[in-house]
Amino acid sequence: MNFKMTVCAAAALCLAPAAFAAPATPEGAQKLTEVMQSYLGATPGVVTVVPQGEAYGLTMDIAPLLALAPPDLAGATMTPMVMMVTDAGNGTWVVTQDQSFTLAMTVPGAADIRVEVARMSGTGVFDEALKAFATSHSEFTGMAVTEHLTQPGQPEMDVSITLASGVVDATATADPAGGVNSASTLTMTGMVETIAIPAMAEGMPPINIEVSAESYETIGDASGLQMDGVLGLVKWVIAHPTPEAAEADKAGLKAVVQAALPLFDTLQATGTLRNVAMTTPLGSVGIDEITTEIEAHGITPDGLFREAITLSGLTLPEGMVPPWAVPLLPADFSIDVAFSGYDLATPALLLMPLFDLPTGTPPDPVLQDQALAALLPEGAVKITLAPGAVTGAGYELTYQGQMTAGPDAMPTGTATIRLTGAAAISEALAAAPDEVKSQALPSFAMAQGMAKPDENGALVWQIDATQPGTLKINGMDLMGGQ
Repeated sequence: MNFKMTVCAAAALCLAPAAFAAPATPEGAQKLTEVMQSYLGATPGVVTVVPQGEAYGLTMDIAPLLALAPPDLAGATMTPMVMMVTDAGNGTWVVTQDQSFTLAMTVPGAADIRVEVARMSGTGVFDEALKAFATSHSEFTGMAVTEHLTQPGQPEMDVSITLASGVVDATATADPAGGVNSASTLTMTGMVETIAIPAMAEGMPPINIEVSAESYETIGDASGLQMDGVLGLVKWVIAHPTPEAAEADKAGLKAVVQAALPLFDTLQATGTLRNVAMTTPLGSVGIDEITTEIEAHGITPDGLFREAITLSGLTLPEGMVPPWAVPLLPADFSIDVAFSGYDLATPALLLMPLFDLPTGTPPDPVLQDQALAALLPEGAVKITLAPGAVTGAGYELTYQGQMTAGPDAMPTGTATIRLTGAAAISEALAAAPDEVKSQALPSFAMAQGMAKPDENGALVWQIDATQPGTLKINGMDLMGGQ
């Protein structure tokens, strides 16, 4: 059994629909046990339900499931999860949790991993109709993750991550088109990561790196989450803990995968990391803020994946670069790239017959060709570069563009590059050593010669590669018309 899926299955207990509304009685406890076992199976010791006054005490222990896992995960341990569930009426249930947590696992020849949380607590209102929490609030303090990595052919490495605290708030509502819409916020503080690599050769010092951040905040939302399908996948994984069991029921896996599609319709998340400091053997690096944005569609016909990164306030150790190059160092940087124009839904359905083949059987080349053709209905994917910039002490370089590219066609597209502060760059290059200056200055002068100034005096390069085999900059064909 895949260990990550096992942990996800454990968490899914909180999502299991309660199919009854009764006081905390032995009969109600038995019913709740049956509901939980419908997701985790009936392996003894995994689910324990005990009436406790007005609530049901739930204890979830995945140790019996781990005992059924392949040998490389048989040594994994995890603290049992303890929750209290109270009937709130109208198909809703209040779930609370307050405990410490430890997870340890060893993957022979790869890693030893340990996760400890001094305290994690939370409360949520589970809605049977949604099969999700309508509202939830969770907190943790004192999280520590340690990893000892021993992959073949790689130097051994020790990684440690500590987090002072974290808070997660989330909501879920029914999507009128089907599935569940969710929104969440996460805030973490006091993050420190250390990486230690022993000396790799005699006479070489060990490498020690420390990265810290004051805080991390992320806001995310998703639409059309297929909770039925996802929980069905969890149930199937739990019921097939070994490769042999999974192989014997590939037809069942095919059915649950089809039921889970498209997994979700849309997903968006924005994260901000503040006051980042990195200590390296070369000195200290600082970053005021790093912002990331991710946007994606699920297994849908209108495929989309977008990622954007913005970095501001970069400082490097003194002496890392020669004095003449210091004015060229960027302080701020941003890039925003999106891929669209592809179809994941049709190929997914076309490839479903692969579940019917015995393991190891090569797929039909015709089927592969059909899936590839369906993946790119227009024969190419569209790549969009939204406006971005690199900014230094005396200059700013901005860029944007778009391109189409596919396996059977040359890439085509357009782009616009704009530079202010060219004089500052020329001045810095003029101060460079002769071996650098003799090559860099003429090349930069040639680039300036192809640019056109705009009304504000900035240099502009309009790049046109819309016709295969041509590359024009401000109307000048660099390919000679070929």
